[in-house]
Amino acid sequence: VHKPFFRAVDAVLREKGITIGKVSVLCGGPDWPTSVLAGLLRLPLLDMELGTMPIVFYVVPCVLSGAFYVRKSEGDVWESAADLMVASTLFVTLALWAGAAWAIQSQLEANHWELSKPLEKNVDLDWLDYRSEKLQQVCIVGVREVPALILAGLAVGAVVLVL
Repeated sequence: VHKPFFRAVDAVLREKGITIGKVSVLCGGPDWPTSVLAGLLRLPLLDMELGTMPIVFYVVPCVLSGAFYVRKSEGDVWESAADLMVASTLFVTLALWAGAAWAIQSQLEANHWELSKPLEKNVDLDWLDYRSEKLQQVCIVGVREVPALILAGLAVGAVVLVL
């Protein structure tokens, strides 16, 4: 929640009213992580519920495509209808992803400094990131540092797998 991307998502979800960006993030984003993020950010539940309501435009074609595929043996009309509903589902998915990407990118472009500056409340998270990065740099093991016996074992294992 302290990285610029998540702070941009936070800014989109905090917009007043029901916006295209908010609906796109809520309906087009992965449902569990988006819901958890909204909870962590203490966003108003009613706004999040209202912003999720347009998901019906995604669910209906999805359900209809399955229902029509079950009946496709009854005629070509059902198969064509099922194909149309699958295409509609794909279109709605792409529209939601594009809307979410547009809204987040717009926030990043418009408020880059505000979204990327360190906040006092996130100092612990920034410290953990810094420490993890430094540990990762120190723990790099090169091939020259690996004992010859282990390299030989890796080579023999690779040969056995290929054969």
